[in-house]
Amino acid sequence: MNWGFAEYVFSVSSVVLFAIFVITVVMTGIAYVNSSSMRPYGKITLWDRCVGIVSQGYQHILAKMPQFIKELHKLVFSGDGVWFIAGVIFVVVYASTNGVMKYTDVESLKDQMYIEHGGQDKEYIKEYTQQRINDVNDALQELENLVAIKDTDEAGTDWNDRYYELNGQYEYAKTKAAFCAEFMDKLLYLDDVKQEYGVDAWIMSERGYTEIVGSGSAMRETTILIALIIAVMFITAENIQLEYVTGMEMILNGSVNGRGNRKLQKYISALIFTVVLTVVVFTIEYIYMYSIYGMPYLQAPALSLKSIYDKLGHGIYSYSFIRNVITSVSIAGYMLLRTVIELVLVITAMNVSILISYISKGKLNRAFQVASVGVMIAITFYVRWKLI
Repeated sequence: MNWGFAEYVFSVSSVVLFAIFVITVVMTGIAYVNSSSMRPYGKITLWDRCVGIVSQGYQHILAKMPQFIKELHKLVFSGDGVWFIAGVIFVVVYASTNGVMKYTDVESLKDQMYIEHGGQDKEYIKEYTQQRINDVNDALQELENLVAIKDTDEAGTDWNDRYYELNGQYEYAKTKAAFCAEFMDKLLYLDDVKQEYGVDAWIMSERGYTEIVGSGSAMRETTILIALIIAVMFITAENIQLEYVTGMEMILNGSVNGRGNRKLQKYISALIFTVVLTVVVFTIEYIYMYSIYGMPYLQAPALSLKSIYDKLGHGIYSYSFIRNVITSVSIAGYMLLRTVIELVLVITAMNVSILISYISKGKLNRAFQVASVGVMIAITFYVRWKLI
């Protein structure tokens, strides 16, 4: 006897065997989850026992750790720290992969030229560009010479054919020279940098780095920075509030090492947590940027990029110390400097959160927390867009 379903036909015996198999698997799973062990554990399931053993082992190891490690553990696991961290990682992944800039075939060819023949040695691209200019001048000269003899006996019967041929060569030479217009502008820019700052900048493409550290990075990095500040401020505030709400603050203040030492350990753990989280987040961002745009010539002087040169004299780059640093570091050094500045902003937000939480003894309502975070976001937004 067979059963049919649409275009498929199954025997009754195979259907029954499959149903028995499924029921057996399901019932075995239910039995495993709900199985109880012998006394004195009563109704504790086998799964609960396994979790309990692992938890006991973890707590035993944690008890032997230094105080700041325990504080780190509380920061991440006692409240909603894990969820805030997951949210920040989601934001950095989304911001780094959304709105990716696509380049034309011509722009990609130019970038390939920079990679193969650019860098510290500018001679190849300089000679290549000069040759294209010479080709245009030569083609134009030949065309003008032909036009000059149009009404003379030298013109001949094939003058029109020669004119169309030379005009085509001239237009083709202009097209090839137009391809080199960017190279010509870049070479002039490098001469200006050499004359103004004495820096022997490299010839390289601006395109990818414009999205990584230039104008194309502003919205992405501001979004990531704001997400970091929100996470750090809420996590650190929640960690302090939990101790006041549960009454642990009074108990912990009676520790043998004193309340000053305990608060110092708590601050050190918060600082380590903030630094590590910030470094991890920006490392993820740069990994995505590298995979999308590449980062050629990281060792090149920072002023090799006009997008960096244009910042000099604006915001914090108007200070002579910062300007001298920018003119002396590499592109990698400039990226590190920006990350350090952003790290300082996140640490400042952490300090504000800790200070407010201790002053209020953990009694802040959520509305005031949101307001304080909003103020820090506004400050960060201003600093990120106007100063760096």
